[in-house]
Amino acid sequence: MLDKNKSLGMGIIAIFFGALIFIFYSNNADNGGIVNPQVENPLLETQQRSESEVMVTGVEEDIKTSELEPELIQQRDALYLKISDITTQLSQGQKPDLRIVSQLADEQYKLVKAQAVTTDEAIATLQFLRQVLPEMDMELAREIKRIEN
Repeated sequence: MLDKNKSLGMGIIAIFFGALIFIFYSNNADNGGIVNPQVENPLLETQQRSESEVMVTGVEEDIKTSELEPELIQQRDALYLKISDITTQLSQGQKPDLRIVSQLADEQYKLVKAQAVTTDEAIATLQFLRQVLPEMDMELAREIKRIEN
């Protein structure tokens, strides 16, 4: 029974990340490969990246993935498995250990800095966790700000 639940949780996570990647790539295709982040605060507009920093084609993205160290890929996969376990626990009505969720957020930050996880993917994951774990809203919001900077 646990294998089925684990498989279901992994499937849900895979669909979630697949949808995020699809949305990201479809937005890039509409903009000719240029990502234009939406800025709510006009003061932040001056801090936006130049277009040359933001432009990444699908081929370059594949090259980056293939150039990742095997250790980083293993860490990223382990992170996704842990997030899947949390999703499975939540679907069974159990609350995960909040310290573990905090550790996962920190691991994800390190993987973003190592460019093993995209910023958008990390933010989407943390926003999902904010929705399902409202008791961690403030901490996860801080982690999102930390990743954005």
